[in-house]
Amino acid sequence: LQNCIFILNAGHETTTNQLTNTCRTLLQHRDQWDALCADPSLAANTVEEGMRYAGAVIGWRRLALQDVEFRGVKIPAGAPIMLSFASANRDEDVFEDPQRFDIRRKNARRQLTFGNGVHFCLGAPLARLEMKIVFEEFVKRYPGMRLAEPDAAEHMHTFVFRAAHALPVVFPH
Repeated sequence: LQNCIFILNAGHETTTNQLTNTCRTLLQHRDQWDALCADPSLAANTVEEGMRYAGAVIGWRRLALQDVEFRGVKIPAGAPIMLSFASANRDEDVFEDPQRFDIRRKNARRQLTFGNGVHFCLGAPLARLEMKIVFEEFVKRYPGMRLAEPDAAEHMHTFVFRAAHALPVVFPH
């Protein structure tokens, strides 16, 4: 039962929060929303760039399995660590101009929001597909959608998730 609850929560909460974050970011960067409306085939890469730029999962806790040194910091085996996906997804050694939101970014799929290695998200293929379909359909049905003014979306206060309580939008008549 615990595993079922975990999978349901992980599959629902993370995907809906990621959709909200990416949608808000698209509407904040109107040129990107307009580009997606003009070319819905960009939806899959929009999902990747949205996770890189405004990921719903921004950090996760782990234990160091062995002594390691990373950029001059020594981490002993057994030490609790907090991985920052938000920081890794803005790594200038990996992403050119990492502070820019660009749905055409060539290497957006290198984002780490789904984790990596043995800790890679089991539901990643389903989440990617669900979000891709949502964006394909939204741009067809609501190309004039915009953020309600002022953009006052409030977020939950947490170390590991970026999630808005709501995303007020306006649909033109």
